[in-house]
Amino acid sequence: MQTAPILLITRPAADGERLAKAVTAQCPVPFDTIYSPAVRIVDEPIVVDAPPAGLVLTSANGALAAGRLPGLTGLPAWCVGDHTAHVARQQGLKAISAGRDADALVRLILAQRPFGTLLHLHGAHVRGNVAARIISGGIPCQSAIAYRQEAQVLSGSALSALNGVRPVILPVYSPRTGRIIAQQGPFSAPLHIVAISAATAETCRRLRPKTLQQALNPDSTTMIGEILKLLISQQL
Repeated sequence: MQTAPILLITRPAADGERLAKAVTAQCPVPFDTIYSPAVRIVDEPIVVDAPPAGLVLTSANGALAAGRLPGLTGLPAWCVGDHTAHVARQQGLKAISAGRDADALVRLILAQRPFGTLLHLHGAHVRGNVAARIISGGIPCQSAIAYRQEAQVLSGSALSALNGVRPVILPVYSPRTGRIIAQQGPFSAPLHIVAISAATAETCRRLRPKTLQQALNPDSTTMIGEILKLLISQQL
């Protein structure tokens, strides 16, 4: 009898719960889930030079942070993806989703050429030089740290799974998360990693996984699809 795999979710709490629900709802085979966030989101005081004409949001946490600033209701918010746009709407913003990644987001903003100064709300650890690229395209854009992502030690149950005999499926959503997990290895379990990008996959190579799959598109729907393929394949 084949042993059921373990889905190890290292996303922050709310994102991790959403991922688990989505996979569970679509997966026809049994598996176990372990939660062990690799980072903890901590709010930071937001400092801006002047009220913005619109927002640039590269994460749902940035969208949530917008809700802490006064006077933003009704402003346009250019969002990296659909979930970030959904959260932005909950904060009273007029969200526009790029539907893909930071590159697509920058292209969308430069194509639409909004009037006035934009504000990019982001974490202390950020990639992509989004604000700088928008500015270089001729659109003024402030940049403000809205939260920090504190590295966390993996839980005892996560470490036991990673050093056990059952297959472990590990979705990794950022290069920093990959580095945080890799620093706590090596691990001995049969490890199957799904990475959201090439840069993320590169940070995971030192874990020497049995398989390492990069998502064809850097979005949550594609990541869930890759996780389901592994769970359903029974080839772990």
